[in-house]
Amino acid sequence: MLKSMDTEDSENSPENEPAPPPMEVLHHRLGFHENEELRQIRKETVAMMRIAPERLAKKALGGYLQYGEKIVEHQEDYIRAQIGLILATALVYQDAEKVEHYREALTDALEYAHNMGFDEEADIIRAELNQE
Repeated sequence: MLKSMDTEDSENSPENEPAPPPMEVLHHRLGFHENEELRQIRKETVAMMRIAPERLAKKALGGYLQYGEKIVEHQEDYIRAQIGLILATALVYQDAEKVEHYREALTDALEYAHNMGFDEEADIIRAELNQE
């Protein structure tokens, strides 16, 4: 079936784009934002984690976490940003296809969010864990 140009344009407009899955933006909502340098470190880390033995993969992740902590230290709400970093780390594991570590990081973030009373965020994390 052919679509008219008007329909196609309206379907591709930003207001009609599907929202990203909550887990993919929750770390932003919590105040953790990767800068360009950390995004590059993330790409390299994911690539290394996919091919390297476990101990080297953890070392690669250590660089990501170390740089991420520097970003967290400068956030107004340190606790929320720290949970955001844990979630961003979970996404690194997910991108590297390390499902067990992904779930462990989500569990850590869930516990932290729950203990701090961030119920809405905890519910999003819990829903993600229940999907897996």
